[in-house]
Amino acid sequence: MLTGSAHDGGFGILRVSLIAFFLSLWFTTAGAENAFEDRGVRFLLPREGEVVRPGQAIEVRLQPDPGIPIRVLHVTLGHMFGDGGRDVLVFRAPPLAGTMHVPDSWSGPLEIVALGWGVDPESNAASEEIAASLLQAFVTLEVVVEGKPVALDWMNPPMEILELDGEPRRARGQVEQVEGVYPNGQTHRLPQPGAPLGFLSNDESVVTVDADGNLTAQGAGITYITVKTGDVEAFYEVRVDRKGSQRPAIDVTDRVRIELGPLYREPEPDQMRQRVTVTNLSSLPLPQPLVLTIRGLRSGVHSLEGEWVYMDDDSPHFIAPGASAWADLQFRVWDNQPFGFACSVYAGGPP
Repeated sequence: MLTGSAHDGGFGILRVSLIAFFLSLWFTTAGAENAFEDRGVRFLLPREGEVVRPGQAIEVRLQPDPGIPIRVLHVTLGHMFGDGGRDVLVFRAPPLAGTMHVPDSWSGPLEIVALGWGVDPESNAASEEIAASLLQAFVTLEVVVEGKPVALDWMNPPMEILELDGEPRRARGQVEQVEGVYPNGQTHRLPQPGAPLGFLSNDESVVTVDADGNLTAQGAGITYITVKTGDVEAFYEVRVDRKGSQRPAIDVTDRVRIELGPLYREPEPDQMRQRVTVTNLSSLPLPQPLVLTIRGLRSGVHSLEGEWVYMDDDSPHFIAPGASAWADLQFRVWDNQPFGFACSVYAGGPP
């Protein structure tokens, strides 16, 4: 996706290694305090701070200082040494002009780096002479995303564990790590100019949250931060522990619908199985794991799982509103007759 007045194709990794090697010489001979200042060449286009869009073509023009020779000049996107040597403009003589493209999935600051020499690094010149002839220029663009996301996603699991009386912490997966899923299928880190983020704690007795997503523990327990942009929202789980104590499980039986499936006879003598499905009816997620307790079995019926069992679900994080979990129970029934039982549901672990 890059075009220019000169563009090498087959030796990208070697070029990058040379750049890294000779830049280390520059650090040694010129000093790190000057390592990121323009030297011998400067960008005419694009301009510092220019706002661009993902996928946009960028016109690149550089101008050497008067009397400065150009033996080789590499221009890379995003990282100082390029991406494994690919997507690099390479110039060996003026005009220093070409075209690059912003990656489709990029958002936020994007640096373009030009590195080169007035002495050919492949010549027999001494390394000190090559380092002294280093050319460099830097420009940073701001990549912003147009439109509004249609969903939210997380770069890391959306959960934070805080210790009571600990220092306020920024929740992992909020401002820096929540992503917007856009209509074109691309995901971009939020916030964006057209997609600011808002935060709301659903239980301020457990944790409070400020406008930047910083959390402060208030009391032991589990709650959720609602993260919202426009009409799209998602949940971020926060668990607050008290030093030296175990977080109790939460009885969520009144927040769910419990459905008992039909009883099936197993091939093994005197055994039956039954699936129990639990659906979250509340407006907030339920913490994992969900635990189903079994009680009230009549004489002659024995649960092979014991008094409680962990439930299965399709979610990697928590049981979202409207989502379900299930457990396949096995029983030994001495008289092979139907039976019933009562059950409760706990979130966060067994009671």
